[in-house]
Amino acid sequence: MKRLIWLCLIAIVGCRKGEIVLEEGYFTVGSNSTMYYCFKLTKGTKIDVDFRVTAGDSVDVLLLNKSGFKEYLEMFEPPDTVDTNIYKEENITIIPYQVKESSTPEVDSGIALSFIFFASDSCKVKVYYTVNDSMLNSWYDDTICYRWTNQKKSPLKVHIYNDSKDTINYSFWLNKYHLNYKRNQFTYEEEGTQFNTSSFSYEFKAAETDSFYIVIDNRDIPVIEDAIPKGNVTYYIKITR
Repeated sequence: MKRLIWLCLIAIVGCRKGEIVLEEGYFTVGSNSTMYYCFKLTKGTKIDVDFRVTAGDSVDVLLLNKSGFKEYLEMFEPPDTVDTNIYKEENITIIPYQVKESSTPEVDSGIALSFIFFASDSCKVKVYYTVNDSMLNSWYDDTICYRWTNQKKSPLKVHIYNDSKDTINYSFWLNKYHLNYKRNQFTYEEEGTQFNTSSFSYEFKAAETDSFYIVIDNRDIPVIEDAIPKGNVTYYIKITR
C-alpha cells in the first residue's frame, strides 16, 4: 500500500513538471490600449488559459491565428495616411548583457501613439514615462507593435537589455497614428474569444501549425458586443501548454 501511494505521488509530481508555463503574471492595460501574447503551436498542441480582471472593468479577450491577427491590426490602419514619426533609432548594435536607454521628445497627453520594434533576436524592452519613471509596458520579444493613447504629458524612455550571449541589432520607431477603421471584421478562434468579459478560462487545441495571439483589448472596436473602455484594467493571466 505504501508503495502504491508513493507511485501515485510520483505520477502527480510528474504531471506538474510536464506543464510548461508560457506566460503568467499580473499586468495592466491602459484605456484605449491593448496587450498581446504570441506563441507558436504545432498541430494538435493544447493550451490552457486562465484570465481574470483584478481591477477595472471588462475587456475583450481574443484568440487569433496569424492571418486573423493581421486582419485585427488592419482595423486600426488608416487607409490613405502615413503615421507621423516622433522619434526613431535604426540599426543599433547592443552587445551581450548591455543596457541601452533612449529618451524621446515630450508627447502631449491624449495623443494616439504606436511603438514599433524589430530586433535580430529577443531582448528585454521596457517603455517608461519619464515623469515619475512610471512603466508603460514591457516585453521580451524580437518584434513589438504596441498602440495606446498617451495618458501623461511626458517624454518617453525606452530601456533595452540584451540578456543573450550574442550581439543583437535593433531598430524602433515612436509614431503618432490616426485611429481609423480600415475594416469592420476579423477572423478569430471562437473557443478562445470572449467579448466584454472579466473572467475567462478555456482549453484550446490547435487545428494547424501556426502562430497564435491572445489579445487583451481595452479599446472600442467595431464589434457590437465589445467592451467599452472606461479606464485602466489590471488582470491576471496564466497560459500553459
